[in-house]
Amino acid sequence: MKKLKIYLLIVLITLSLILMGCASKEIKVADSQSKSNEIDIPQEQPTTSTESQEESVVNINMVAKKWEFIPSEIKVKKGDKIKLTIYSEDVAHGIVLPEFDVNLQFQPGETREVEFIADKVGIFTFSCNVFCGEGHGGMVGRLIVE
Repeated sequence: MKKLKIYLLIVLITLSLILMGCASKEIKVADSQSKSNEIDIPQEQPTTSTESQEESVVNINMVAKKWEFIPSEIKVKKGDKIKLTIYSEDVAHGIVLPEFDVNLQFQPGETREVEFIADKVGIFTFSCNVFCGEGHGGMVGRLIVE
């Protein structure tokens, strides 16, 4: 009986430690350039700015948080140069878009950037590639290249 109580106590302590490790924590990272961790969430389609006569750049600001990407659907034109700036709001996340060799992971409060050319027409699914909790499997979005 005494061994059973000790065993149950060990199990409870282990479960408590695991659950505490899964809790979301706010971590502030000091940057030498003192940039803000805030990113504007676009309310409409991403804007396109032209860097040169021949190259169109689409700047996309994205937020990864509790099982969703905002925005979760992005529309661009074939040949556009995409500059994706993504911010993790709550826990560690990632993004993978294999058709365009995008594969990033980032910590809470971290902002990462990636650039690629939308050189294929179609609908491409991107997803979170870091386990981030119970809704991780549904953390997906679509890149539509017309």
